[in-house]
Formats: sequence, C-alpha cells, structure tokens
Amino acid sequence: MAGMIDLTAAARMYLNPDNPNQIWINIGFIQRNAQRYPAYEPFLAPYVSQDQFNQLMAVLCKEFEDPPFDGAGGPMCAYICCMSTFCICFCPLLYVWRKAKLFNERVLNAIENNGKHIGVNATFLVSEIAMPNYDPARGNWVDSKGQPLLIRQGNKRRGYGYVPGGPPLGANLILNLPAPVSWPPTMMTVNTMQPPGAITTVQPGRGAGPFCSSCGTEIGEANFCASCGAPAMPPPAYGY
Repeated sequence: MAGMIDLTAAARMYLNPDNPNQIWINIGFIQRNAQRYPAYEPFLAPYVSQDQFNQLMAVLCKEFEDPPFDGAGGPMCAYICCMSTFCICFCPLLYVWRKAKLFNERVLNAIENNGKHIGVNATFLVSEIAMPNYDPARGNWVDSKGQPLLIRQGNKRRGYGYVPGGPPLGANLILNLPAPVSWPPTMMTVNTMQPPGAITTVQPGRGAGPFCSSCGTEIGEANFCASCGAPAMPPPAYGY
C-alpha cells in the first residue's frame, strides 16, 4: 500500500519556519508499510546524540509495528460508507477517527516518556492539513539538505501541481531544541584524505552524497529518495 501513498516528504528533517528551535522529522503515515525512517544527521550532535536519536527511532518502529490501518483504503472506505448513507450511518467514520486518535495518543505518550528518560525534549504529531505558503517573508519549510517541502495543490479540472508549503503531512517526530539552529545546516562528513576521525564540513548540495540509484538526485543520508521514492541505501544498522 505504501506505493499508493506520497512519501516524498518522509525520511527528511525540516525546520519549522514559525519556530526556529523546532525540528520536524517526517516518517510517513499511520498506515502499515507507509513509513520511512531517516538516518542520524551530525547537525543534531550539540543537542541530540546519535544514541538518543536511535532510541527515539526504535520507539517509533516498535509502535508502528501495530499501526491502526493496513492501508489508505481503511479511512477512505469509512468515508464512502458515511457519505453513501447521507451521514445517517456515521459509526464507521467515528470508529476510524477514534482508532487513529488512540494510536496517535499511544505514540505521543511513548515518545514523550522516552524523551524524558533519555533527556530529549521530543513529541509526536500527525499533521492532517498542509497549507501553501503565499508569504515569502514568512519562510518556507525547508529540509536539512536545503530542499523546500512541496505540497500538492489543484483539482482534477485544472490539474495538479506542487507548491512550497507545510507542515509535512503525516507522522512527525518533533525535536524541541534549546536554541535556534542555522538552516540548512552545514553537513559534517569524515574526510578520507585525513587521519581517521577527522571531520570536514560541506554545504548541502555540494558533495553531501550519496545519490539516488534511480533518478540521480543527491539525498545525503536518507534511506529513500525524496524526489522519486526509490531506495537510496540499505536500512540503518539498527534495523529500520
């Protein structure tokens, strides 16, 4: 079912333009097999260690082993059933809404409790509405590689297109950092021409690599290409 769902926003980290202390990490949707988990990025190091990040990802993976829906058809079927009875039979829609609500609350509690345990101010939010940004002065939702978040706009008659907007739809791990971060961040990589452990910096889009095996887009350390959704590399070592 994941192939029917737009996952171009998943496995990416975004700065909230309305709160420069807040990083949104999108992992996809609450249907089965509709998640993409990003790799750790070094810009987080002053605030969140790789071990802390991995623990938060482990919590998400565990919770999403039992998602509320098997596919996008679950909520849609309930909606169609409700509309076909002129809203007289609202039980299916109410059931779906409650099922999603309970799951979201469960994940929220798991993330916040784990965050307190490991010393990270983290929360969880499922975003259901994304709005286009018509005010350039406000700033766009931009990921850690400098790519703007694009949302689908339009209709069947006039056609569809993608415009900058936000927030990222679906399930988001939100990190509340103690200080604003420069965005997009300077990426830190190991320089193979120097002794082991030496660190050098490169700007996003300038050698941050690797590249998508399908379309060639540079995607950094993400597991899936944000442009076409193709796998970029094997899953992280912790099995996500």
